Amino acid sequence: MLAGCESANTSMSSVDKKITTAGVRDSDIRIAFGSCLKGSESMDVLASVAGSQSDMFVFAGDNVYATTTDPVKLAEYYQDLADRPQYQQLKEAMPIVATWDDHDYGVNDGGTEHPTKVQAQQVMLDHFDEPANSPRRLSEGVYTDYWLGSGDQRVHLILLDTRYFRSPIKRELTLNGGLRFAINDAADATVLGSDQWGWLQSKLQEPAALKIVVSSIQVLSDRHPYEKWGNFPKERQRLLDLIDEVQGGVVLVSGDRHFSEISGITSKSGHRLYEMTASGMNTDGRYGQNEDNPYRVNWVGHQGYGVLDVQWHDKAPSVVARFYNPRGELVLTRPLSHP
Repeated sequence: MLAGCESANTSMSSVDKKITTAGVRDSDIRIAFGSCLKGSESMDVLASVAGSQSDMFVFAGDNVYATTTDPVKLAEYYQDLADRPQYQQLKEAMPIVATWDDHDYGVNDGGTEHPTKVQAQQVMLDHFDEPANSPRRLSEGVYTDYWLGSGDQRVHLILLDTRYFRSPIKRELTLNGGLRFAINDAADATVLGSDQWGWLQSKLQEPAALKIVVSSIQVLSDRHPYEKWGNFPKERQRLLDLIDEVQGGVVLVSGDRHFSEISGITSKSGHRLYEMTASGMNTDGRYGQNEDNPYRVNWVGHQGYGVLDVQWHDKAPSVVARFYNPRGELVLTRPLSHP
């Protein structure tokens, strides 16, 4: 079941968002994830998510493709999404929560340098019906967290903001004269910014049987030439080290890539950490199948969305990742943990 859902990204008093849905299971939790949704393509995938019997849907970024620094134009893209009957169907079926990536943030590959990010934040929060007294309205960045379930059987959902505070991307020339992302290992380079790092550390320390950490960009896969935590290797290692200290299970979820896959690593302490990339709700990027990802355990590659099913065995959860195509047909099932 879904308990009162806390959403807060500062040290201010939290605001409880009461999330209730009809027919929520008593002991199992199902969360659907997706990213990269283009308004120029079919929105039927949203109707499929609406029929997935999920307890919540999480937009992991690129929720609209606006790529504009004009808040008025950005709001128009969100209004187009809001007017779609498939989106209205999804909104009626389950709660929707979100973080953002570059195309709905407003600057392609953008970070802290975005000139109208303050206004863009409010436009996003307006669309997703964030309460007027929410801390997300009063603080910088859209990071937040939610609790699902009750008692000892609770899932802690943590949504990161990898845009608002992120240091500018470094680029370097390739042999053929083009540009590519370069490693930024400067001492002051950051992905999350100091306030969000402090917030995340405190949230990871809160007891939970399972934590799901959502990053709009990939965390584990660090060899491809696109945006990723690997562009900031010190920050990536800092995140992995923090996760390694968590008491209880952790699963990563990401988007951005226009394809889906599961990656996994074994941490320093011997824990297995999986990342579910659920990307390309109606965008296709099969080119990624041949890129170098030594951590890949499953390749999906289809348009569609992902689901994490949490089943409880006393106080211990088992987690199963499932991927569906836009028609709602099951493409892949992968257990990520066992009691």
